[in-house]
Amino acid sequence: MIYKPERHRVPVHIIWSDWKLGALPKSGEYSTLARFPGEDITREAWSIVLTFAPSAKAIGVREWSGQAEFLSETGPWERLSPGAEFEMMEGRRVSARVRVC
Repeated sequence: MIYKPERHRVPVHIIWSDWKLGALPKSGEYSTLARFPGEDITREAWSIVLTFAPSAKAIGVREWSGQAEFLSETGPWERLSPGAEFEMMEGRRVSARVRVC
């Protein structure tokens, strides 16, 4: 059975990279390519959309809580099961590390 969360969103814990701290999202949403463990994003890549609650920054400047979903409805939902981890990428740079709660 493929894990497909209700409403297609899962709760996540986000840790922003040091270089990204000066340009954190202000719109309540952030989307870019995700790199999953063992995955070569030059061969297969999926975009993830992170959304943040108004209290997202309550954890701290660098650590936020939010929700994640694939930009595409056909995304590999099993990769967003509880405990899964992935990195958000901007080019070759990791902008954030994300863990599904």
